[in-house]
Amino acid sequence: MLSSSAVPQRRTTAKNLPRRRTTIMQHTLNFLDLPLPETPAWETLENEPQTLAIAALARLMVKAVWAFQKPEEDHD
Repeated sequence: MLSSSAVPQRRTTAKNLPRRRTTIMQHTLNFLDLPLPETPAWETLENEPQTLAIAALARLMVKAVWAFQKPEEDHD
């Protein structure tokens, strides 16, 4: 007859791990306190780059709308 006095090893799972107390640090973001530049970037652009930017934004908005539309079902 074989016998062993060794303690069986348990798998390490989230249930067996000792609970640790942690402190959650809240970081303060001060980006709202940054001074704004005197000249907005949009006004520094020429007419053609503004038009290209508007066209690119319009394409992105259309893609976003299409992504959330449900396909229509044919009831024929």
